[in-house]
Amino acid sequence: MSRSSSSEITARTSPEPDEPVRAPASLGQRMLWALARHSPDPSVLNLPVLARLRGPLPTAVWQSALDRLVTEYETLRTTYEGGGHRLRQVVHPPAPVALTFVALDECDDPETALSEAMAAELARPIDPAVWPLRATLWRVGAEDHVLCLNLHHLATDTTSNALLFRRLVELAGAAPGTAPPSAAEPSLTYREFTRWQQKRLASPQIAEQLDYWTRRLGGVRFTRLPGPGPGADADPGGTVSGELGAELAEALRDVARTHSTTLFTVLLAIHYTVLHATTGQRDLTIASVFANRGAAETAGTVGFLANLLVLRSRIPRAGTFVDLLREVHDTVSGAVRHQEVPYHLVPRPASEAIDARADEVVFQMINDRVYSVPAGPVEVEALVPDGVGGRFGLEIGVIPVGAAMRVVLLAAPGRFPAGLPASLLRRYLATAALVARSPAMPLQALAG
Repeated sequence: MSRSSSSEITARTSPEPDEPVRAPASLGQRMLWALARHSPDPSVLNLPVLARLRGPLPTAVWQSALDRLVTEYETLRTTYEGGGHRLRQVVHPPAPVALTFVALDECDDPETALSEAMAAELARPIDPAVWPLRATLWRVGAEDHVLCLNLHHLATDTTSNALLFRRLVELAGAAPGTAPPSAAEPSLTYREFTRWQQKRLASPQIAEQLDYWTRRLGGVRFTRLPGPGPGADADPGGTVSGELGAELAEALRDVARTHSTTLFTVLLAIHYTVLHATTGQRDLTIASVFANRGAAETAGTVGFLANLLVLRSRIPRAGTFVDLLREVHDTVSGAVRHQEVPYHLVPRPASEAIDARADEVVFQMINDRVYSVPAGPVEVEALVPDGVGGRFGLEIGVIPVGAAMRVVLLAAPGRFPAGLPASLLRRYLATAALVARSPAMPLQALAG
């Protein structure tokens, strides 16, 4: 989304209605609704906010903070009706949050009980036609709790979850008896964003962006990873993870600085290198989710704004990793300038098979994550859950953990040969180490 003036897009403040208010769903919500209705596992559209709370915990303080959070952000109290182009948001008046309390410290092994309870909660689908969130507070010890806001993806995205985490901490950390702190800056409500988006889609700027993607993806063949052969075992799918240590992570940041690009671009180029080594393809596509928050007024908007984009890069026939990095830098720069148009609006390339998926391979990096902050006497740590289902064929996510980075690979069950996802993760970590030591290394050596 390009920057826009206040005359084009304006956040308004109005009293909350006493009755539900209906409004059209956004473009992204309509796409996601269709996906949810055809998904064999609707729980993959759960997008939780998880926080560990260590310290004396007055439950009433956190209940009050949750109630205020839901009052401030209408997507947390929005249900949906209809379907397709007639899908509508139904924004309900603010009401107290139903917070389920579970005492796990009475179990023989509270930590194991917590892991099992979290896995069970995140595997339970959320029906957005009924309510978009569930809130649970698990007590693990006298001064040790875990809070879960399990949200449907229609109500949020990764950037929104970071905003919700920060705001919840602000509200819970306010001094007793004082007015809750104001939000950092006025931003559009999600309904206001939807109305603006509808007008924007008819603009010349969006027509230019759509033309860019049509040209960029002309003649493309989406990346295809090998499947299990006849009679061969298929991989069960799920999550495998590894770590790029603090020293290695800093070396990769230095590669980005040296070559005037971003850490995201370096890590994405490493993924292209691994895919080239695995498939032999030189013309590769990787899908990625972009925040789509170029307008200043959407900086604090909570809702589903993000867009899935398909990034196409070509591996040089005789070059180094630095040569590939320049190619990927151009790819990412073009995507950033044209991120308002999600892939599903781009005409499908005639060169591609009907069953090919643009989102077979996905790369994501969470840039903006707060891991441990105080809320009054309570230390609040953002948690990254294990075992969350993936919506795509194979997805790599990179998450900062202090100065280090955690690399998580999610694979769909039955899609790949047994062991391929774990092998790809090992190769990714090994390639990252080689690039950190010698970014000018020939691609042929990296792919060998």
